[in-house]
This record gives sequence, structure tokens and C-alpha cells, in this order.
Amino acid sequence: MDYSFKEVTIQQLIDLIDKNQIDLNPSYQRNFIWSPDDQKSLIDTILLGYPLPNFFSYKDKSGAYEMVDGQQRSKTIFRFVKGLIASSKKTGGVKFDNIDTKNVLNYRLAFIEIENLTGKDSLRDFYVLINKKGVHLNLSEVNKSEFLDTLFLKLANEVLTYQNLINLNLFTENSTKRMNDRAFIEELLSYLKLGIKEKKKSIQTIYAEDISQEEYEILKDSFYKVIDKIEELNRLKPISETRYKQKNDFYTLFSFIHLNENINIDVLKYQYQVLLALDGADEEGKQFIRPTNEECNALREYANNCVSQSNSKNARDNRLAFFNSILLNTNLKNNDKLTDLLNYFSSIFGKEKVRLKKVDEFSLLDIDLLTNK
Repeated sequence: MDYSFKEVTIQQLIDLIDKNQIDLNPSYQRNFIWSPDDQKSLIDTILLGYPLPNFFSYKDKSGAYEMVDGQQRSKTIFRFVKGLIASSKKTGGVKFDNIDTKNVLNYRLAFIEIENLTGKDSLRDFYVLINKKGVHLNLSEVNKSEFLDTLFLKLANEVLTYQNLINLNLFTENSTKRMNDRAFIEELLSYLKLGIKEKKKSIQTIYAEDISQEEYEILKDSFYKVIDKIEELNRLKPISETRYKQKNDFYTLFSFIHLNENINIDVLKYQYQVLLALDGADEEGKQFIRPTNEECNALREYANNCVSQSNSKNARDNRLAFFNSILLNTNLKNNDKLTDLLNYFSSIFGKEKVRLKKVDEFSLLDIDLLTNK
């Protein structure tokens, strides 16, 4: 790998972009994720005449360029010059056409230009190296770069496009920009392959070892089956309107459904209604499931396992044990968690409103009594 230091004006950078002579979206790069404030701050820096950090570009033998590091800055500059964004109030909130455009277009950018890659050189490895130890990339963005060619990454990207998953509306725009949506899907796929494990260790282990094509198909099929069932529950009440949209709760719901795949869908729908009841609040507006609920140990412990060391194997096991106690009960005498919950609800709704109901082989909280006040 050879490299040289060059100065490139903003005008020259814009010309390269306009003529499609520089690729700002290499496969190993993250998405464009800068917030409006981030973009304005960069424009302020330019308008004030301060220097920007180095850009890294690669020039191939045909003369075409690839932006190795500097995508966010390049796209922000391009957006400003094209009139799509303005500076901050600090510099007058101006757009490109309202300033001395010549001065901006002559602004000098420091480029480190890479050429002559050898067989052992990799732009992807270089990109990971310059970002991995800093604050630029989160783990999922690093994984996209470092494990670009793995079947596991391909699987995570494929299932993200599954319509029934999309219908659940689990992810915000910001989480999608930072690839946090795929990071969570990686967690669920990791669970399907390895069972409940510590978050980071399990995912990185799978990436390092990768999966076979046979495992690819098995994991995809298992994932779709669980999501299909959750999508049916979603029709009763959208997951996005409940606490079960949260990653830790959803992880538990996902694993519960996977481990109980033989449960009839009508029974599962009733179990979901029980979970919806637990997602309620008392007359003072206090959520039943909360870390400060001193009146119900079972609900307090579940809430704590959602917020404290929530990605640990222990917390994940405890949350699943809570689901099992509430949703798979067959013998109340050996079920302290459900007994605790019944006593708590009796203090709120009255004993006449709280009892168990036979649902298939299970004895579950009678939702009809609670909802018919």
C-alpha cells in the first residue's frame, strides 16, 4: 500500500461527486448517520476557516476514487453546497447561496490518498483499524466492515427485510441509521443458534466462526416462524404500543415463543393478553412492572432484570423464568411468582376480580374478570 498527502479543494471534491468519480458508499462503510446538529457544526468549522481532520481516499488504476474515511463529512459538504442544509445560528444560519461561495469552494481539505494495493492489503481492514479503537463506529458498524463476507451477516441483513418483522415497527429511524436494528437481529439469531448467552460474546463468536449454508437456512426458517407468531399477536395490539417493543422484553418474548413452538396460537394469544395486563398501571398511574414496585417482588425483579445487567445470561434467564411462571402455570402450589402476582392484583382490583382460568393445559390469570370492571 502506497499513500501520499494531498490538498483537495471543496470545489474539486464536489466535481468528483457530481461526475460519479468517487464512491462515497463502499460496502464496508456505515450509513449516513450525522444528525442536523453534527452537519451544522461541520459547516460552521468551514465557514470559520478552521481545518478539518484528514480524509482518506483510495485511487484505483483507472483513476476512480473511493472514500475510505470521510463519508459523513463529504456528504455534509455536498449537501451544503447543493443548498440542502444551512449552518448553525453561530454563523448566521446561512445557506450556500447567501455567502461568499468562492471562498468556501476554495477551502482546502487534507487528503491522504492510498494507491497500489498489494494482495495482502485490504481497504476494509484499514477502515476497521482506524475506527475500531475510537468513538466513530459502534459494534454493529464495525461488524459490517470486519465480517462483510460472512453468511451470518448476510442472514441478519436478509431477515431484516422480512415484511412481518417490518410490520412490528420495532425500530426508530435513528436506530436504523446506526445499524442498531441489525445489531438486535444479530442477538435474536445468536439466541436461535446458541441459546441464551451473554450478548457480546455470543455474537462475536458466531461472526468469527461463521455459519454453514445449512445453518443459514435453519436459522432463517426458525426466525421467520417466531416472527410470524408475534405478528399475529401484533394484530391484537401492536407491539410498538407496549413495553414488549423494548429490546429486553422482546428478546424474552421471542425466546418464550421459540421454546414453546407447539403451543396453539389461540393459547398464545391469550398468554399475550396476560402480558398486556401486566403492562398496565394502578389507579395512581404507576406501572405494574417497575423497579420500585415494593408490593410485588415478582414484577419488581422482572423490571430489574430488564434494566440491570440486562444483556447478561443471568438476567435473560430470570426474565424467561418469569414468563414461564406466569404463562405456563399448571400448579400454583409450586409457583411463588404467580402467587405473588395474584396477591398483588387482589390488593388492587379486589379478590373477586382475581382468579385463575383454565386455558388448554394451563391455569392462567383470568383476563375477562380484570377487563370487565
